[in-house]
Amino acid sequence: MDELYNEDELLAHLKEKSKHRMRRVIEKMTDYERGYKQALDDISSPQAVVAERWSLSECPRCAENFRDYEPCDDGYYKRAMSMLRCPYCGQKLDWSKVN
Repeated sequence: MDELYNEDELLAHLKEKSKHRMRRVIEKMTDYERGYKQALDDISSPQAVVAERWSLSECPRCAENFRDYEPCDDGYYKRAMSMLRCPYCGQKLDWSKVN
């Protein structure tokens, strides 16, 4: 480095660099917050449960079946229609299209 900075110039240069770094950190934080809010919105809006005849119901988001919540005592699955959310991923469930 052939250039020599006096104290004031060096301090101004460092302050400017800090401002740019802080701006980048804030931008990344807002991207993260937006992503987090979007994820919360996604699991809070109900999605239709995947329920085919003669099989267990599944979460539309994580595809986990509700084996522990739908007993099959007489050969027919008793749908867990009282579950408002998936116990595995927290997705809000819509049972209105399941017969």
